[in-house]
Amino acid sequence: MHEKLKVFISSVIRKDELAEERAVVCDAADTEYTKPICFDKPGLPEPIPPDDWSSSNVRKCDIFVQLLDKSLTTPVANEYEAAKNANKPRIVFLKQDRQRDSELLEHIAHIKDEVTCGKFTNTHDLRDRFQMTLVGAVLALASNQGKSSENLTECLKRGHALATKPYSVLSFEPWTSLDTTQNLVEVFEDGILEATKTISAEIRQERVLGGYEPELVAQLPQYVSLLADRGVKPPIYLTLCFQNTKGCTMWLDPLKWSLEAFRMNRIASNELTPKAKILRHLSDLGTPEQAAHFLKRQLDVVWRAAGKHGSFYFDENGNWRGAT
Repeated sequence: MHEKLKVFISSVIRKDELAEERAVVCDAADTEYTKPICFDKPGLPEPIPPDDWSSSNVRKCDIFVQLLDKSLTTPVANEYEAAKNANKPRIVFLKQDRQRDSELLEHIAHIKDEVTCGKFTNTHDLRDRFQMTLVGAVLALASNQGKSSENLTECLKRGHALATKPYSVLSFEPWTSLDTTQNLVEVFEDGILEATKTISAEIRQERVLGGYEPELVAQLPQYVSLLADRGVKPPIYLTLCFQNTKGCTMWLDPLKWSLEAFRMNRIASNELTPKAKILRHLSDLGTPEQAAHFLKRQLDVVWRAAGKHGSFYFDENGNWRGAT
């Protein structure tokens, strides 16, 4: 039997503030693989000084979660600092459209450069976002602690138990990305892995296609490793598909941005599906550089659809240069 990960839940404890949200998060963190640590959870030994309980359990937890709404108390602020000092993974959720006291505003300003504050509007929204973010934190723990691929697969199973969508546990973004609407990776029982990302953006009224290549190249070896852990053996067929691309313009060096440059690099095709590539040896995709070399022809197809010679992320000799 595996040991459950401990998820510390921090917030003000008042009937008129975050009571429902706190209950939702505690319930969502109570799974086969994780357990919540909540001061107001039934079964807490009595008597126990709140400060002693908090400091002890923050140090013992695996993941720290803080919910913020209208106010902040000193114990809640101290719990965050204890988690920070103990180098715990920190997840913060902020209720939207609320009047906040000065202490809380100061706290938000203090932590804004340290963590990304996920925002929610109601308990249903919070549950969905928290479940997905908790999965990312679990995976980040496995990655940062150098877990084996076998243990990473176990973490993915945890993700399946936690998430509302099957295996919605990876994305093009970093492990702990809070963006659950534009990034999704699903692993199906027949061995198909589908990674989806919404990549258009509004810049000068132009829809811009770009920036996805470094993310895809960085994640592809992990996608392949995941398939291998699930027993999928080569050959593995890799297909890129771009939908609704007509009128999009390709991303260029920011130093060369201009409206005319955008117009010159506008894609005419509505759908782009470069020919599938076949991976015959898992070792061929062991590093991002190998992944970039493997994908180059497919990435070039997209740029050629916009009138360019090839991907901007490769130098004139065909070597991967990444985001730099």
